[in-house]
Amino acid sequence: MTSSNARLALAALPCASLLVLAACGTTALDVARARAVHDFHCSEDEISVSEVAGTSYEAKGCGDSAVYNCARSDVSRGRNNYLCVREGDHDKSTDE
Repeated sequence: MTSSNARLALAALPCASLLVLAACGTTALDVARARAVHDFHCSEDEISVSEVAGTSYEAKGCGDSAVYNCARSDVSRGRNNYLCVREGDHDKSTDE
């Protein structure tokens, strides 16, 4: 690597770190809130979400409440995408 290439690479580091921070903006709490908005048929400002334990969040709003268990779904690619599943939800196709 030439010295001009090395300087260019060093100059690009702050930009790269900003991109990483922007990609990490979604939290499990945000995803649990979005699920509750959909499940409760409420607006986002009518939903309150609090951490119950570790990766579980309780959402309340519009006369409904639910607990969502969240996990990172795309860690292998360096992203913080979360998947939150409402407790009690399951695949009904496996019911007999």
